[in-house]
Amino acid sequence: MAISERLFYFVSGALLLLGGAVFLWGGIQHPPTDPSLGAIGSDEYFRNFIHEIVQHGAWERIHTAILVGPLCWALGGVGVCLALRRRGETCFSALGAMALAMGATAWAVTFVFDGFAALRYAEAISGNSPGDMTPLIVGFRANQVVVIRLGLVSLVLIGIGMAAFGASMFGAAGHSRPVLWLLGVSGTLVGSWPIVAWATGVFDPGPFTSRWWKPTALLTAVWFMSAGIAILAEAARAPMSGRPRANESGEAK
Repeated sequence: MAISERLFYFVSGALLLLGGAVFLWGGIQHPPTDPSLGAIGSDEYFRNFIHEIVQHGAWERIHTAILVGPLCWALGGVGVCLALRRRGETCFSALGAMALAMGATAWAVTFVFDGFAALRYAEAISGNSPGDMTPLIVGFRANQVVVIRLGLVSLVLIGIGMAAFGASMFGAAGHSRPVLWLLGVSGTLVGSWPIVAWATGVFDPGPFTSRWWKPTALLTAVWFMSAGIAILAEAARAPMSGRPRANESGEAK
């Protein structure tokens, strides 16, 4: 493995770890958006949610972190894809990288609406008299419909990326190694969960209003961080050499 290639895998692993860390940091500080605020979609729910946004104090900062996390996963996922291709897997790993990139892009749009547009609406609503708020509340509700629906689409795509990476690990050379096997099984299961949750109505109208959102987010972040550690370990074990490796018959690979 050439020095530049080894550096690439170190950067990929670091991005996966960084993405998980900032995602969890932002998510831990996010107030609940489940039925504890009231019946989903009711006036009470939106009143309580607006109050939470205005009173939070770091709304934009934590949403920036939640937004950046999957973008780091998408960039680091390129390293996962190429590492798997080095091990002979050429199909599902490409699907994983593409789905993850699409999901992270949709996720970024989702959290621009939730972290920045929603705050502007909430501040405007809080600063107006009740008779002036109807257009603003309509706008706020529409903004949150975008967040909920696009959030579901982006989470499903990120899940497909995880599941595809997990499946590709079973087709890679050395897949019998316990770490690779564990990452493969967990990635396939956790990545498939958003599709199952959407199909069964658990994530209806979206993931962020479900009581299952927090464990889903935690397991997703932990999986990507574990993949990052595996990539770092792979880069650390590889010899630093710019020469191609030779197989047992002496031919260059």
